[in-house]
Amino acid sequence: GMNIMIHNDLSKKPELLRMNIMYKRFSSTEFIFSRNYKNVMQKPLKFITLICTTLFLVAFGSELQAQQSTPGYEIVTPTDPSTPPAPKVFIVPADGKVTLYWDDIAENFIDPALSNLPLVRRQNFEGYKVYKSTDPEFKDAFAITDNQGNIQGYRPVAQFDRANGITLYHPAAINGMRFWLGGDSGIQRIFVDENVINGKTYYYAVVAYTHGDAVPDFPAPYINPQTGQPYEFPPATNTIYRHSPRESLLDMDFNPGTGVLQMGRNVISVMPNAGASGFIEPTDPVVERISGSAGGTISVSIVDPAKVLPNTTYSITFADTIIPGRTTLDPDLVVTQSFTLTNLETGEKVFDRESRFRTEQLLIKDGLLVELTNAGDTVRVNDALSTWVTSGSEQKHNFQFGVSTRYSKLSDYRIDFYDAPVSRSEQYTLRVGALNLVLPAEDVNFRVFNTTTNEEIPFAFFVNPTIPRDLRDLVFVNANRGVSVGGAGQIRITSNGGETWSNVNSNTTQRLLSVYFLNENLGWAVGENGTLVKSEDGGETWVDLDLNTGLDLYDVQFLNAQNGFAVGEAGAIFRTTDGGFSWTSIPSNSIRILRSVHFVNENVGVIVGNTSEIIRTTDGGLTWSRVGVTFNGGTSADQFRNLTSVDFVDENNGWTVGFLGVIWRTQDGGLTWNRQQAPQNVLLNDISFFDTNNGWAVGANGAVFATTNGGSNWTAQQSQTTTSLNSVYALSGQTVYIAGDGPTILNTDVGGTTWQRTTTEKRFRAFIDNNGLPRSDEIYFIEDFGNETDVVTWKVSMLPNPRAGTVDPGEGDQLELVTIKPFTRADEFRFKITDANLPRVSSVIEEDELEKIKVVPNPYVVSHIGEPNPYGGSGARQLHFTHLPAQCTIRIFNVSGQLVQIINVNNNFGVDRYIWDMRNSNGHEIPFGVYIYHVEAPGIGETTGKFAVIK
Repeated sequence: GMNIMIHNDLSKKPELLRMNIMYKRFSSTEFIFSRNYKNVMQKPLKFITLICTTLFLVAFGSELQAQQSTPGYEIVTPTDPSTPPAPKVFIVPADGKVTLYWDDIAENFIDPALSNLPLVRRQNFEGYKVYKSTDPEFKDAFAITDNQGNIQGYRPVAQFDRANGITLYHPAAINGMRFWLGGDSGIQRIFVDENVINGKTYYYAVVAYTHGDAVPDFPAPYINPQTGQPYEFPPATNTIYRHSPRESLLDMDFNPGTGVLQMGRNVISVMPNAGASGFIEPTDPVVERISGSAGGTISVSIVDPAKVLPNTTYSITFADTIIPGRTTLDPDLVVTQSFTLTNLETGEKVFDRESRFRTEQLLIKDGLLVELTNAGDTVRVNDALSTWVTSGSEQKHNFQFGVSTRYSKLSDYRIDFYDAPVSRSEQYTLRVGALNLVLPAEDVNFRVFNTTTNEEIPFAFFVNPTIPRDLRDLVFVNANRGVSVGGAGQIRITSNGGETWSNVNSNTTQRLLSVYFLNENLGWAVGENGTLVKSEDGGETWVDLDLNTGLDLYDVQFLNAQNGFAVGEAGAIFRTTDGGFSWTSIPSNSIRILRSVHFVNENVGVIVGNTSEIIRTTDGGLTWSRVGVTFNGGTSADQFRNLTSVDFVDENNGWTVGFLGVIWRTQDGGLTWNRQQAPQNVLLNDISFFDTNNGWAVGANGAVFATTNGGSNWTAQQSQTTTSLNSVYALSGQTVYIAGDGPTILNTDVGGTTWQRTTTEKRFRAFIDNNGLPRSDEIYFIEDFGNETDVVTWKVSMLPNPRAGTVDPGEGDQLELVTIKPFTRADEFRFKITDANLPRVSSVIEEDELEKIKVVPNPYVVSHIGEPNPYGGSGARQLHFTHLPAQCTIRIFNVSGQLVQIINVNNNFGVDRYIWDMRNSNGHEIPFGVYIYHVEAPGIGETTGKFAVIK
């Protein structure tokens, strides 16, 4: 059915009477619609109309009153206070499309009809509908029917509703019809229609609508308020939600007698068309970051070129806040509160602390659509941008970067690595579950920077106790070049006399126990589980060789590039004659651990081991025997001490050391050994002599003993450490190097009177243990966060990849750590409107562009699709000249050569056509026939064509 309610509105035109018709409709998709139809009446009919109005109200007043009191039903007039205001609509024509956009005046609408409900329920704006028509009365959009087939309302081409859980149909019905609320599509304030034809006129209307008294999912009450007990049968929702949605009216005046449409706020007409000849579409401005490191994206699109302000720079800034975690285990969230868009030329705030960008599309302002996509409120690692930066070819361990605690700092970081101690970690108490783990201060080979604030920051360092850090052996091949080896496959090299040491890839994670260099380039190292590696470039690179044994190897020595020996546990002696690529086992006649081997020449060699095992060879290592070896002096127990190292300075003079400070000297090539007295009875791990007089022995608890008379007297030197010292190398009578646990490297240039620590730093390391488990140190960043001071914000560890041969970082390596973070006050972006962002015409247009000029329709017929519908008679005639330059002159002739009309075209360069009313210079309509047109464009050229006008 249809209710007609008449309302006098003479505010605009006294001669007009506005008739407002509220149609009720029913269909499978949408059910209620309101239409403001302003019917033009002649003055003699005003009296009749008023009488009809009076008769209508008398006849139906009681029925209307009865309907108004019916639950779920309400009579609505066009001036009903619950009708939201109409949005202001703007339109932008383009080639094959039109763009509509509108303001948000309706979105803060408060429904006075819901005065008994809380404010949050009365603010019931829900969404927008877009209507489209080729008829000024929207007749072709008037297509929704009820269940009887009666046309009742407009069909929208688009509908946008808030994503608030209020969806589907409202329960309240009017004459059995309900309102479609939408499907939580989200609010948009822009609509692009590409289903259009250039040169054809279209009419659009945008209406706002409310959701009435709806709430998400329309819950029914469970408890009967009268009895206080649960309902046996809950009431129907349409008895609870009785205030149906309303939508704003179409603000327009149409005179069907003249065909004139007067359009108000939310109704607009448009004719899409291409740009003028040589037209260049504007490009979107480029947004540049000025400060900050947020992970979101910002784009600016040109929507309405006519409103874009040329030569204008804009700034985008943000406000943020910290939302504490609900528990101590939940991270605090740094949330973007709002953004501000400022015109830097005028200081105007185009958007001032705007927060809706988080959930809704922004308004078009200054012809621009600003779209901000935040990275979220939880800071996380940007895996794509976080990376190792290294100049070397060796692959570094995979890194693990994450939030350590609830304090997720909105920053990016960089860790710089060195080969010398450059910084010191903070002593810090780290809470791990119910335990407090105290991390001591450590000298380290790295520095940590917050690249967002451009500051070096403090940190704590967890030295993983499962990662071996001992250095077991050390040699120098010349005064500058030295190599040390140790636990977890460590190999460190120096090229500056031990001032700095750098890590190199050993291609093993096994502990290396000994290293030997034949010359400056050729060297070998052996270790646990039969490990053997070889270098041919002074220790820069190493290859893993297969010795085909699982025994621990304690020492290695080569006589030349091909012949060498390795010794180890269970009396093992291995010999190679091809540089280490293949090995054979040599009988030792011993089952004891053999710890050190030394050849005094190509034939004579000595091996020492546990329980004072000393065996010799005189045939180049083919056979070994303990026959003829004797000990002089010392106790009987001394002759059964474990021996750890042996060193010779010539074919006769040699020394060996071992447990409980035992020192033995030989002067006959290893046959006879005489006991020497050490200052202390400590474990001695290594001995090295430069000549027959000057020698050093090192051992447990930082022990360093020195002699200047061949060992007749030994004196203790102050090493300034209590760590175990495992290796000593005398480069001269004054220059000596020591390696030990920690890792520790000491050196002296004054014979040991004083010792300097070349390195004791804890390097950032990781390795795979013997059980195949990854082990890593951890770096904890210590920063201020909000009101908290000195809290851990992030931590970094590493994950080795044995298959890829990854290594620890060293000199020159950088680890760049980037986070994905929301926009904060630290972020600023800018963009500038330049000529490229404005529509324009090319400065050079070729003459052949004029050949694209066309006349539409051609031939001209009254019923052509591009011609307006006629009203009150023949209607306006139109002929379109398309693809024109912005400035040109059109001359039209008949076939007799007579000039019919001169048209001076001075278009906006966004318009490619001129619409001619088909009248000659005298104002008369041109007759049927064939016509010639001539187009002249200054600076471009000229062209001619023809068109026909037919019945």
